[in-house]
Amino acid sequence: MVRKKTYTVGKLFWTLFVSWGYTVKVPVSIMWDGSAQCFVATSQGLRGLVCEADSVEQIKKDIAVAVDLLLPRQFATGFKPPYVIELQFL
Repeated sequence: MVRKKTYTVGKLFWTLFVSWGYTVKVPVSIMWDGSAQCFVATSQGLRGLVCEADSVEQIKKDIAVAVDLLLPRQFATGFKPPYVIELQFL
């Protein structure tokens, strides 16, 4: 089994590693906000990623859409690298 080389978005030189063929790993934290009665997802590495949803299934869909929109904006050319989303429930 061949493991894909991954590098975490937001780490030092991450765009350089992507240019070398690494897959981008996007860590996303999900927590329940009791006052708003919804799940909230954020990512420290991918600027602008904040999602809210009533269910885990919906927030997973919203995260995928947000990553699709935000990741190419990190590159001047609009390049969309391959990526994996790593969810962490808090």
